[in-house]
Amino acid sequence: MKHRHYRIVVNYNTEEEKYEGRVPELPECTVQGETWEEVIELLDKSTEEKIESLKHPPTPIDEDEWDGDFKIEMSKSLYRELAFLAKNDEVEPETLAKELIAEGLGRRYGGHRYYRRNNRNKSGNYRNRSRRKGNMSREKYNDIMENKSSFLDYVRKLDK
Repeated sequence: MKHRHYRIVVNYNTEEEKYEGRVPELPECTVQGETWEEVIELLDKSTEEKIESLKHPPTPIDEDEWDGDFKIEMSKSLYRELAFLAKNDEVEPETLAKELIAEGLGRRYGGHRYYRRNNRNKSGNYRNRSRRKGNMSREKYNDIMENKSSFLDYVRKLDK
């Protein structure tokens, strides 16, 4: 069976002192374990079992085609505030809305994208999960993320 790339979420439950993992795209695909590595292995097994049990497993979000078109209705007063803030930042309201959504997602999820990937090296151990892609230095990246105006410039450049 073709390996599907479903995102995963792993958290530490302080009350039970265990790691908990789940695959939000697959209902009832949750596991618990003593270590992060154990939860990842259990999620691999659980995901495969769940996929095999479904006649039509859902397409992972990252494999779906997205056109990027997103429409949202809001109150007149909320749009007025957005337009005012956009005018203050000298950008279009749509651009500011994209930036605010990106900032909100970053705050809510700490900038992490949750997904399963083959993180094992040749010896079967998990590789360092903190590697970043790209050729930007850690200092430059941190400077961009710490300074709000630099962050907004960075996000605007990603949009182009």
